[in-house]
Amino acid sequence: MLQNHLPFEISDDIPTEKTEKTVILTKAKELKLIKDDSVSFDDIDEAIKFLDSEV
Repeated sequence: MLQNHLPFEISDDIPTEKTEKTVILTKAKELKLIKDDSVSFDDIDEAIKFLDSEV
């Protein structure tokens, strides 16, 4: 039966401390205030090799 609503509640609670830290860290990396040490790939095969080596 179609009820025209989401099957879960949406909360406008204040973000958790972990979420808030992640947002701040991401913004600092975007602004180049801190080094972005994230791994990125242009080739899916390289990404798979990297993931396989991490196990």
